Amino acid sequence: MTKIQKMLIWAFCLLLAPASKVAGQTIEQQQRVTLKGLKRIGVVVERSLDASLRNYGLDEGQLQTEAEIRVRQAGIHVLPIEEIKKEPGQPFLYIVVTAESRPQLGLSDLFFYKIRVELEQEVLLVRDPSIMAPGVPTWQVISMGTVGRNNLRDIRQSVEDTINQFINAYLAANQ
Repeated sequence: MTKIQKMLIWAFCLLLAPASKVAGQTIEQQQRVTLKGLKRIGVVVERSLDASLRNYGLDEGQLQTEAEIRVRQAGIHVLPIEEIKKEPGQPFLYIVVTAESRPQLGLSDLFFYKIRVELEQEVLLVRDPSIMAPGVPTWQVISMGTVGRNNLRDIRQSVEDTINQFINAYLAANQ
C-alpha cells in the first residue's frame, strides 16, 4: 500500500470522528440513558450489501441470525419482526453494513467498510408531547475499517464487536 493510499484511509476515518462531549456528558452517557428500562427489542439487518460480497462469505441473513443470537445470549429478549410494532416504543436494533472497493484509487483488493448499529425507538417531542416520531436513533455506534478481498469474512467479527458495544451500554443502563 502506498503512502498516499494510507493517508487517504486515515483522512477518511478522521472525517467521521464524532465530538466527544455535549453539555458536560459524553455522547455515550447521553445515549446510554435511552436504553434504561428496555426489556424487549427487535433486530433488523438492512439488506444493503452488494450481491458479489456473498461469494466472500458476507450475507445479511447470516448477519441477522448472528446478531439475534448474540443479543439473546446477553439476556435481552429479541422480538420477531412482526412483534416490534406491538411493543411500547417499538424498539429495534438496526444494523447496516456496507463495503466497497476503490479500484480507481488502485485499491481493487482492499475494501472499505462501514458498520452502523443503532437502537431506534419512538420519541415524543418535549415541545409538544402529542407529536410522536417513530424510528428515531437514540443510541448509535459507527465502525469503519478496511479489509483485504480475501478477508471480507472479518467484517462479521467487526459487526459482532459493534453489537457488543450496544450490549455493554444496555447492560450498564439496566444494572
